[in-house]
Amino acid sequence: MKALTRIAIAISVIVGLMPVGGAANAAFPGSNGLIAFQSNRDGPVEIYAITPGGTADRITFSNGSSDPAYSPDGSKIAFVGGTNYQIVVMNADGSGVTQVTSTSPAKQDPTWSADGTRIAFAANSFNVDGQTDLEIWVINADGSGGATQLTNNTFPDTHPAWSPDGNKIAFVATRPGDTDRNIYMMNADGSGQTNITPNVLTDCSPPTPETCYQGHDDDPAWSPDGSRIAYVHSQEPNASGLPAVWTMYPTGANKGNLSNNPAVSFDNPAWSPQGDMLAAVGTATPTTNRDIWVMNSDGSGQTAIDTNPAFDINPDWQPVPTVPSPAPTITAFKPTSGPPGTRVVLRGSGFTGATEVRFNGVSAPFVVRSDSKIETLVPRRATTGPISVTTPEGTGMSTTDFTVT
Repeated sequence: MKALTRIAIAISVIVGLMPVGGAANAAFPGSNGLIAFQSNRDGPVEIYAITPGGTADRITFSNGSSDPAYSPDGSKIAFVGGTNYQIVVMNADGSGVTQVTSTSPAKQDPTWSADGTRIAFAANSFNVDGQTDLEIWVINADGSGGATQLTNNTFPDTHPAWSPDGNKIAFVATRPGDTDRNIYMMNADGSGQTNITPNVLTDCSPPTPETCYQGHDDDPAWSPDGSRIAYVHSQEPNASGLPAVWTMYPTGANKGNLSNNPAVSFDNPAWSPQGDMLAAVGTATPTTNRDIWVMNSDGSGQTAIDTNPAFDINPDWQPVPTVPSPAPTITAFKPTSGPPGTRVVLRGSGFTGATEVRFNGVSAPFVVRSDSKIETLVPRRATTGPISVTTPEGTGMSTTDFTVT
């Protein structure tokens, strides 16, 4: 589990209120890439990456690395490692390792800002005020400028998850009056901290999320469009319920059990960049082995993608930036001249999805035969000039004129 030795600091008096570990995620839009996770399958806890259905590849060899979090463009991974469990950044293939923080130990849960310039994380404030409880901090991704403390609470604040628009940070906290861990929301500067999963005990016969909501809430993870937060909820007091992946709006409304599987407990959810799936850590009863699972965004299709006797936890899904299709290109057309009504064949590329063909600015009827071929007719009132093709990606213009006779 994530905490291991670095959480063995002086917080035992509140261990009952501490989360047992989890990813800190904001899924950023893109194509679905690799899933990074931490595992002790080769001895020390290290970071691995896998494609669903593929074989996991080890990408760190540092005798202790955890909590992987992909950058918004998928090119880098922030993680916990180095001397005294610091925040470290590396390239997605494991190269170019750079330590970002260098203050007190016991750091965890890195999460990137939407523009990739900052990293929020949880760490104690021992160097500041002698306190050993975990708080939320933020630092420039290159380590410059030092870290800024965003929360200051008697009990631990952990698992920050930066919203895809960069304006909010969800996190896990237990504040005075709370009987369970809850998901809190705050502005990116630390202001406006609000509990969005408070207990509701209006009517528990039968229980519904609207009238009877209780139990620990952990591991918030934003969907790539920012419309939902996946998180872990037990729906029983004192953590006695089966942990499951739930979802809700960022306001805390519309809570619902997504995984809803009495045979598998789930934690550490992470959205896919396309928003169509989630990765999570699953433990199938009666075993205690923890594996990486995936499921569809509606909770269906739950599948373990890499079963291993070791503990595999804290998945994060790599966003692969979508490369925009190029604007259309006209390389040739035949015939090169003719009167209105003449059938003309255009050759080139990027014609799929064409919305308009023009002869020297005059709109013409057309049919897209393939990505490289369009058939069109010279329109009435056309004059000599270039031919253009417009698609959602842009407009391409012929380099020579069509002569209207």
